[in-house]
Order: sequence, then structure tokens, then C-alpha cells
Amino acid sequence: MMLVKQISASNYTGISFPALREITGYFLMYRVNGLLSVGQLFPNLRIIRGNDHFYGSTFTLFEVGDLLTISLTNLVYIGGRVTLLLNPDLCFVDTINWNEIMDPNKGGALEVLGNQYKTKCSVMTDCQELKCNYCWDLDNCQRGKWDSISVPSLGELA
Repeated sequence: MMLVKQISASNYTGISFPALREITGYFLMYRVNGLLSVGQLFPNLRIIRGNDHFYGSTFTLFEVGDLLTISLTNLVYIGGRVTLLLNPDLCFVDTINWNEIMDPNKGGALEVLGNQYKTKCSVMTDCQELKCNYCWDLDNCQRGKWDSISVPSLGELA
């Protein structure tokens, strides 16, 4: 998703892709305005395989101006690097255990720069009220680590 300008959060009301559970290549959002949560568009996304990359990254959020949370609450596997750059309102980056969902055998690494500082987020960004160690947002704990059972081979999700 790229270059969505002059749009507000209300334009995303009712837009969702619940059938999307797996991406074989990479996930990229660049200069998408008005979107508050990636999870509102892709609530059931579980796997980003990373068979292809965008400049070496499997999951990229770059200059997504209004984004507050990632909130991909069903995501258990990213097959490569995660890049979160210049998302000025993005919170809850530090409450996600990226090492639990990135595959180190496929270059899993985290690049974070220019996002909201935890202390400046408008809401408390920790998981204590949810009684979990890691969370996607104020309402959702992060699920367990990926493994060969939770990441089915291609075609098993059909």
C-alpha cells in the first residue's frame, strides 16, 4: 500500500481484508495517511514469509503519518527483517517481542528510527494491565513464538 494522501481515518471505516492470512513476499506501507492501525485492515494476517523483500526488508512501515498501532494480533511469523521508519505517532513498538516472530534464519533483524517515543504516546504503552509480557496494543497480548507447527507450509492455509 503506497502513497495514499488526503484521506482521514473515517475513510477506512468498513474496509478490511479478513481473508488475508498469509503473504508469501513482503509487506510494505509507504506514506499511507489516515490509517490508525494496520490490524484494522488485516485482522487475520498470521504469516509474512519473506520469499521476496523490499530493499532487504520483509515488513516495512515507512512514513505512515497517522499510524498509532500495528495491532496485527494474529501475526506469528515474519521471514526476515522488520523496518519501522519515520512513523511519528506509532506507539507500542517496544511492547512487541520482535525476536519471537522474526525468523533469524532468514535475516530477521529490527530497524527502528523516528517513531514515537514511548513516553510521548498519548496512552500508557505497557502490557501490565493486560497481565502479559508483550502486547500489540492496550487490548491485545502478543501470542506465543512461531515454530514449524504454527507456520504451515505453503498451501496448508487454503
